[in-house]
Amino acid sequence: SSSRVGTGRTGRRRRMARRGTRLLDGNGRVAPSILVLLCLRLRAAGATKFVVHYMPWFMGPESGHWCNADWGNSYYDSVFGGYDVTDPFTVRRQLLLMRAAGIDGLWFDFQLAAWIPRIQLIADQALELGLNFAVVADNYMEENVTNTMQEALKSWMAMPNYYWVNGRPLLPLFEAPSRWQSRGTVLPNWTMNGSSPFVVGTYHWHQRESEPLPDGYDSLFFWISSDLAWAARYHRSTRFSLKVGSVYRGWREAYKTWHHAPPYLGLLNSTLGIIKDAQPDFAQLVTWNDYTEGTMLEPSFLKGPGGCLDPADTYWVAMNATCNKQRRVFAPCTPALWAPCSGSGEELCRVVEDCTKPYAAVEGPGADGCASSSPGGGNLSAYHDLAMIANAVLGTPIPEAVGSFRSIVEVPRPSTTGTTTTGTTTTGTTTTDATPKQFEPAAAGAGFACRGSSAADNSEANYALSFSASLLDCQVRCLGEAQCTGVEYNEQLGRCEAWTAVIGVRVERAGFACLLRRPAHAQTTTDGTAPATTAAAPEATSRTTLTATTATTAAAAA
Repeated sequence: SSSRVGTGRTGRRRRMARRGTRLLDGNGRVAPSILVLLCLRLRAAGATKFVVHYMPWFMGPESGHWCNADWGNSYYDSVFGGYDVTDPFTVRRQLLLMRAAGIDGLWFDFQLAAWIPRIQLIADQALELGLNFAVVADNYMEENVTNTMQEALKSWMAMPNYYWVNGRPLLPLFEAPSRWQSRGTVLPNWTMNGSSPFVVGTYHWHQRESEPLPDGYDSLFFWISSDLAWAARYHRSTRFSLKVGSVYRGWREAYKTWHHAPPYLGLLNSTLGIIKDAQPDFAQLVTWNDYTEGTMLEPSFLKGPGGCLDPADTYWVAMNATCNKQRRVFAPCTPALWAPCSGSGEELCRVVEDCTKPYAAVEGPGADGCASSSPGGGNLSAYHDLAMIANAVLGTPIPEAVGSFRSIVEVPRPSTTGTTTTGTTTTGTTTTDATPKQFEPAAAGAGFACRGSSAADNSEANYALSFSASLLDCQVRCLGEAQCTGVEYNEQLGRCEAWTAVIGVRVERAGFACLLRRPAHAQTTTDGTAPATTAAAPEATSRTTLTATTATTAAAAA
């Protein structure tokens, strides 16, 4: 593509190795900013940027978008439960999942003024973690959203991690002209630093190749369809240069009276293949978290019994006609790559089952009738969809990606008994300054993981696992424990191990750091030697020389 995509006002990418990163305090709030090292992914210039379409409407388990019969029901549950998007701890883990999967940024759905602080909170954390974003002006609720909300849009566009194209701020439009009985979408009537927004409309409403783009439009994005030929045809359009393809698993809506399309599933691998062949500027993951329409690629599983609503009483379940008789302009139901539904369109839509997700658990067998036909003999994972994306974008083996995602999600929520501020942890009445001098230099343990008495000793009994926003935050947690001997930290996963056992060995592991706590908390192994690296460190005669010797050896090995 000839389009130049970047971030910041100049359109240049501003993802630097060093950035001010905020930490989470003990209550999960964002604490003041400090300067830490961020190891950001480097990607070839011009490569497709994978972005997630993010819905900021979830406000806790009893809120409407989790528990409303018409627009808040679902066949699925999130691995985060009925979460609140204003909870920084949940948001941080979502963003870490995205980054671990190779996602470049987020496209926020934006309909209401009430969503402004929610989007701001997530955009701020995205900046801290090296993720970019754009805002999709969705006129479903308000016809003139692009102009009535222009101050918020301008504020976001001024952020250094906002997407710009050809020197103009990107503004995708999710259009619903039929809702307003109008012939066209209201476009922005303002400029940003003298530049009009780069408007990307919805392909569904402007798909005729014989017609030029409407005035004021610069490009179009593809959304979702069971017609993969149509999805592929989008990329061959000659009417616009910037291409925004779509990656999706399918559709399984749970509306009670509303309805858009019969269910179709099992399309993730195919749509990833289309993106691989077409190499568009962006590939939008449709969606990260629209649970009611069943398009979510956030780790999730089939809803079990209980909960606030039973999804059995939905429009398609109530229908007794076959999917073919209900298709209108849509293809018949193709529920999965596996049985029990053949996908012929002659079965009743109400018998469609999703055999790609575990039932009522993060991992395990699928729904009744799926076990014998699902991949892995019915041993399914809520993380599999996102792992397929990580495999396609980064080449990460699927089992490895699943393990990484699990490590992010399962980290316990920070304790609320104390508070953490910049460089200081308070536990009871004791305040400890968290400066690097209390640990060996970062270079000493970079590229290594901690082990106990041997290279194979990685028992969970050796350490306390937690989530940390940075290496410094992980060290702060260690300093709050008198018995902590050192830390192992993985920045990509936000995984922090505060070790209480003796760290006797360090093994080479890319992306990890294993750092020992200095005197008076420095340690020796049971035989008085320094922790061995891949090349054993010499014995030390004192704790002071032990730390220095280990640092030299580890730095040389790295």
